[in-house]
Amino acid sequence: MASRIEQLEQKIAQLSGMLQARGMFPPALPRTDKERADYVEWGSERHMALLGLVKADPGDEADYITHTANGETFRLEDEVTPFMSYADPGKIAKLVLRQKVSEFQAGAPKVPAGAPSLWTPEPKADET
Repeated sequence: MASRIEQLEQKIAQLSGMLQARGMFPPALPRTDKERADYVEWGSERHMALLGLVKADPGDEADYITHTANGETFRLEDEVTPFMSYADPGKIAKLVLRQKVSEFQAGAPKVPAGAPSLWTPEPKADET
């Protein structure tokens, strides 16, 4: 005689089969953070685009607000629109540019010693 747990497992398998027969599949879980489609690596071109930074070309200083740090010169992709409501948009754009360049060049944040690990769901055996 099957135990209660075995009966429930059979029912779950039966329901899963019915859903899959109708084209409904559970979402696959990502293997690692870096395999996710929305992963952005620190210091990469995608990270720079996410922050709205552009590497400045020589001569951009005449046309754009630029900031140089660690031998690299950057400018904002859009230095006008986000700051139009401020009394001195140029000053705010300089501050924001400096902050974004600092974040970009700082690298990934360090995990403090003794910090609990993040929860990562384990894929089921049939999803591998």
